[in-house]
Amino acid sequence: GMSGAAVADAAGIGMVELEAMTKAGFDRRFSAAVTAASSTIGPVIPPSIPFVIFGSITGTSVGRLFLGGFIPGFIMGIGMMITVYIISGRRGYPREKRATFREFIVSGLNAWSALLCPLIIIGGIMLGIFTPTEASVAAVIYALIVTLLIYKEITIRDLPRILWESLEHTIRVMFIISAAGIFGWLLIHQRVPEAVVKSLMTLSKNPWVILLIINIILLVLGCFMEGISIMLLTIPVFMPLITKIGIDPVHFGVVMTLNLMVGLLTPPVGMVLYAVSSVGRVPLWELASELKWYIVAIMVALGLITYIPALVTWLPNLLMGVAR
Repeated sequence: GMSGAAVADAAGIGMVELEAMTKAGFDRRFSAAVTAASSTIGPVIPPSIPFVIFGSITGTSVGRLFLGGFIPGFIMGIGMMITVYIISGRRGYPREKRATFREFIVSGLNAWSALLCPLIIIGGIMLGIFTPTEASVAAVIYALIVTLLIYKEITIRDLPRILWESLEHTIRVMFIISAAGIFGWLLIHQRVPEAVVKSLMTLSKNPWVILLIINIILLVLGCFMEGISIMLLTIPVFMPLITKIGIDPVHFGVVMTLNLMVGLLTPPVGMVLYAVSSVGRVPLWELASELKWYIVAIMVALGLITYIPALVTWLPNLLMGVAR
């Protein structure tokens, strides 16, 4: 998830993943569901666009948010692995023989040039060589050089076709994002989310109950609005309350982001759902139905990090000290 955005991961590397799984013998609906669900891990494990936006709005340390997302991201990944294992076993999907240690080492050495890409992105950003946007350009140029000269999987003659296909899929995704943005603006204009938030917030003063209520609010809003719009709308409402009842802002930021990831997979306005449906040529409601068990896995992860704050705060406190 180097882009930090679930939609970009789903639509970008999603095509590669889909084709690889289809060639390996998995049906397209299953492959599309795995692609869509796994893309939601990207914004939870750094780099993460939602964390940067949350930090800039609330004044919370982005570094602490990045560190806070590592353990929740691994929990999400483990949950999805278990889900894939169970579904694959029940449906009798093909399996390959376990790799030997020697094969593992050889494969790792053969992939050294590809493995340098995330190091270039993260290292370049951390060292201040380039911004996240410039890092994406550097990664594309590096990937192009590696693919042309080292792996030799494409030639110069393939570039016009690749650029045209990239343009087609970019237009589809941007249209989906634009439509979701208009719908979100309409809901904000009618003050629908604000009314829902205020009415539910009068139900309890208990911190754990309030967190449950906030989760419900965010999950409902995620069905109808784009994630960044939800952040811009609800953070000014939630943060004074969060501060008052003593909830760590880093903990809340990760909980909010994970909620928004669920919203990307749920109809009628789940942007990852639409993006993968379009790229993978899988009917929307078939994909939504296939995703239900992955959403359950993410919900389990959400419940764990909501009510065990140490899963989020332990690593930031260990490496950066306890926030004052």
